[in-house]
Amino acid sequence: MDALAPLRPTALPALLFLLWLPLWPLVQRRHSALFLTSVSALTLPAIAGFPMAAVLIAAIVAGRWLTECCAAPPPGPKPRKTAPTAWSVRFAFGLVVIHAAFLAILAGPVPYTYMNIEKVRPADRIGVFVFFSGVGLTFFRLISYYFDRRRHFVDRLSWGDYLAYMLYFPQFRHGPIERADAFAPRIREARARWSPSDITAGLGRAAFGVGTLVIGGQVVGGMARYVFGMDPQNVFATLLNRPDALAWREFLIALHMPIVLLIFMESGFASIALGVSRCYGIVGHENYDWMILSRTPRELWKRWNITTFTWLRDYLYRECPRRRFPRLSMFMVFLYVGVIHGLQWRFLTWGVFAGGVMVAWAWVSERVPAPRGESAGVAAMAGRVFTFHWCAWLAVILLDDRHCGWLAAKRFAAIFVGWQ
Repeated sequence: MDALAPLRPTALPALLFLLWLPLWPLVQRRHSALFLTSVSALTLPAIAGFPMAAVLIAAIVAGRWLTECCAAPPPGPKPRKTAPTAWSVRFAFGLVVIHAAFLAILAGPVPYTYMNIEKVRPADRIGVFVFFSGVGLTFFRLISYYFDRRRHFVDRLSWGDYLAYMLYFPQFRHGPIERADAFAPRIREARARWSPSDITAGLGRAAFGVGTLVIGGQVVGGMARYVFGMDPQNVFATLLNRPDALAWREFLIALHMPIVLLIFMESGFASIALGVSRCYGIVGHENYDWMILSRTPRELWKRWNITTFTWLRDYLYRECPRRRFPRLSMFMVFLYVGVIHGLQWRFLTWGVFAGGVMVAWAWVSERVPAPRGESAGVAAMAGRVFTFHWCAWLAVILLDDRHCGWLAAKRFAAIFVGWQ
C-alpha cells in the first residue's frame, strides 16, 4: 500500500510542509509569495499524486479566468441593485458552473489513491476525498474570491498573489477558509514580518494539535474498550444498525462518542494547520473556540467551524431574501451545508434537522424573554446541555449512511418513554 495512504484522510500532511522551513530564513523578503507558492506546488503532488495535483492546479487557474470573465465588476462606480444586467447574468452563470463542477466531483468516482484507505467506510470515501484532498477548500476559497470581486471587496489579484492565496499548502486541505483581500497580502509580507520566535510559537501549536489527536484517540478508544470491549468502529456500527443490542447506559455513552471524537479531531487538525503556518510568520484565523461551552445553537456556529459559517453568512445567507423570509433563508443555508457535504440522504437529513432546530430556536428566542438573576445561570447550563446533545445527534446523522440516525432515534425515544 502507498506509504502516504494513512495520511490522506487527515490534516497531518501539513506537517510535511515543515521540511521547507530551513530554507525560509534564506528567502529574500520580496520573494515570500513566490517561495511559498513554489514549495506548495511541489508538496501537493507528493501528497495527492501528480494527476490529482495537476487537476487541482488547472481548476484553480480556470477559476481565476472564470472570475474575471463573470464576476469582475465593470469599469466605473459600483452599480445599484436594479433589474438584471448582462453582468449579473454572467455572475449567476459562473456561480452555477462552479457549483456544478463541485457537485459532479461529489457524484463521481473516488480516485484510486482514496479507495483502499484503512478504517474509511466505502460510503465515506467520496467525502473524505473531497474535504481532505484540497477540493473542498479550493471550492470555498474560489467562491470567496468570486463574490468579493463582484462586491468590490478585493481588487484583481496578480497571478502570483492569486496562486499564493489558493495553493498555500498548510491550510490547503483543512482550512481555515481565508479571504483573499486579507490573506494574499499576509502571504506576500510573511518573510518581512517573520522572526525566529514564530518557529517556537508555531511548533508549539502544531505539537498541541498532534497531542489533541492522540489524546482524543486514546479517550474514545479507551472508552470503547472499557465499556463495550470492542474498538470504536464496532461501537459506532452497533449504535447505528443495532442500537437495541445496547443497554440504555451503553447506548447513551455510544451516542456521545462520535461528537467527542469529532471535537478532538477537528480542533487538532486546525491547530496543526495554524501552527505550521505560524512557523512561516503567517497567522491564520481561529476555527474552533471551545464549542462545548456554547449556550445556544446559534452560539455554536460562532465557536465551531467559525470560518465556514462566516463564509456561509457572507456568501449565502446575505444573498437570500433574509428580510422578507429570515427563517426560510436560515433553513436553506443549513440545507445547502448538507448538500455540499455529499449527495446522500444522511446529509440532506442533517440539513433538515440542523436548520429546523435553528429556526425553532430563533422563533422561541424572539418570544420568550431572556432569564435574569439566578435563573440566568440555570438557563445557561441547560442551554449548554441541550446544545451539546443536539451536536451529538448531528454527528450521529452524519455517521449513519444507512438509516440517517432513525434507528438510534427510535431507541432513544423508547428509553425515555419507558425507562429500561
